[in-house]
Amino acid sequence: MSKKGPEIGPKRMTRYEKSRVVGARALQISMGAPILTRISSDLHDPIRIAELELEKRVLPITIRRKLPSGAFEDVALVDLVD
Repeated sequence: MSKKGPEIGPKRMTRYEKSRVVGARALQISMGAPILTRISSDLHDPIRIAELELEKRVLPITIRRKLPSGAFEDVALVDLVD
């Protein structure tokens, strides 16, 4: 992957990608995974915590974008503009 951004698909995270990432991360948090950012002590909702982590760009997650032709590209969240 080059520094200029993704070559397949938009340079922004789609709403489907965002919901998939937040859902997967919220499941990890609810199963006891460590939280990757500082949160207030009264915040206990895994979905909201996952959204905060996504906003702060601390998630080490890669999105695989696929085309009907079978070609794909792995894009790190930090490479996406949002």
